[in-house]
Amino acid sequence: MSKMLEMRGVLPLSGYAWRDEETPADEYIGLAKWELESPRWSINNFGGSFSEKEKEILGLIEISGEDFRGLMEMSRLSVGNLIFYSELASRSAFKLNDQFWLHHLGAMTILSVASDRLRDVFVLGLFRKTAREYKDSPGGRNRGHYDHPFVTAMNAPENEQFKSSLSLLVNLAREIFEGGIDNRNNLIHELATGLGRLAKSTVKSNLHEIERASELEYDEIREAWDNAYLKHEKEIEEAVQSVVDWYRRLTSAASLIFDIEHTVRRSGQL
Repeated sequence: MSKMLEMRGVLPLSGYAWRDEETPADEYIGLAKWELESPRWSINNFGGSFSEKEKEILGLIEISGEDFRGLMEMSRLSVGNLIFYSELASRSAFKLNDQFWLHHLGAMTILSVASDRLRDVFVLGLFRKTAREYKDSPGGRNRGHYDHPFVTAMNAPENEQFKSSLSLLVNLAREIFEGGIDNRNNLIHELATGLGRLAKSTVKSNLHEIERASELEYDEIREAWDNAYLKHEKEIEEAVQSVVDWYRRLTSAASLIFDIEHTVRRSGQL
């Protein structure tokens, strides 16, 4: 399974964070900073520099960040199962492939929770509020939208030093929602009346490609059959790639968020 995941570029978070045992990867520096100097490390080493309220905030950031890291490892293993079953499913255009769609939904569900925990880290780190406090703050009904805190932070003058990272995070947040969370909600809706409904619709669609086979010449039958399989393989591949992309986007976003949080936190360690 590890080999299949590596071929897709799906690594443990520490696999992105380090070039070797001692050298952090520049493009994922935030992941390395969290491993070396998480909020718990700051509390243990610079506790006297923080107020009790600030220690409480740092404790919540630690919990959300570690929840995120644990969920990412769970999702990585779930993606591995998805890739394994995709190889079987891609050869079975006229079967339900319940196992594949079950792992697809499972991976998306874990990544959705991981997305929420990462957003919590960001809101706590820059706004010093929980997600609920942020949502209930004055400023309009859109504060619950996934990308709202990222857009708000980017437009705040006091965050000028983070402008470049925040601009990237706004785009990543929108891609995480549109390409991940929203897709997951749609998939749950499709499966709401029973596991396999989505797969069944796929089977029906593929059968439609060859339903006129008895009226066709051999070459036309062969083409209809091939088209059905190509369509099915494309759907399976797109389902896998959407989850892989979600994982990779979260990894990139986490590095940026952890880096910003680390900078803000260290400014209080005087």
